[in-house]
Amino acid sequence: MKKWFIRLYLPAMVLVLTIGMFVVLKFGYAKTPPIVIKPSNIGSPAEIGEVVYRRFYMPIRETKLTAFGIPPQPAWHREILEAFLRSAKREGAPFDVVLAEEQMPDFNRKDLDGLEVVKVRTNTTTKSEVIDAIRQYQGKRVLLYLPSIFSTHTLTASPIFELEKMLGYRILSFTTGPLSLAADQEYLVDPPCLGAERDAGGTSELGCQILRAGRNFYRKKISQDTWAIIMNQPTPDDDYLLMVSSPGQDKNNEEENRALRMAPPADRGENYRSTTN
Repeated sequence: MKKWFIRLYLPAMVLVLTIGMFVVLKFGYAKTPPIVIKPSNIGSPAEIGEVVYRRFYMPIRETKLTAFGIPPQPAWHREILEAFLRSAKREGAPFDVVLAEEQMPDFNRKDLDGLEVVKVRTNTTTKSEVIDAIRQYQGKRVLLYLPSIFSTHTLTASPIFELEKMLGYRILSFTTGPLSLAADQEYLVDPPCLGAERDAGGTSELGCQILRAGRNFYRKKISQDTWAIIMNQPTPDDDYLLMVSSPGQDKNNEEENRALRMAPPADRGENYRSTTN
């Protein structure tokens, strides 16, 4: 028995361990980012915005510049931003100016009297337009309203790095994204988590971060009858990723969901890529 074990099983075990070590050394090990807000059920998008502001009240007040990035769709992401801004006003530290990426949808300014909104281009080669605008409002409380792929520090090509380099300081950044709480909801993740060979836009890693965060809780009992959030910190300083699940998303779009599960992986990625371009 020992001879058979040595001849068959031991070499196989050595091979498995060798391959595993090779993969880790070559591709690296993706550490789980620290969780800042544990999985929680929240009443509405507006309440989510209030929770985020209260959680980061002091850092927001002390920072020179805050960035808030959301996907252009669905529209409820903008409700989170609106409540965030209203909370700042209610707490006596209102933002004076929002510098909004010109391609982003307008948000509702109800109860935000006095807030100035300026449309700028934030992803030009020189970044001169947005840099000039930031310097023009120096001394005022300014928020950058960006697409999620522009605000995150997770993507190496994100414009936020160039902005920080030119300004000479770190930008406090909040980025929202759709949260998947089950395998059949993964098509909702935007930007999609694709392999490097298919990630032409260089945005895949943000989607993969969102996907990994949700997968850690697939077996946990998180109610999907109301809004659910998780927040983690993908990079060490001033970078927070807020993932949000909408009520009943496990039941919505069942036909679309079923078609996507049957589609080739490349098709699944391309179908949900348009909002990031």
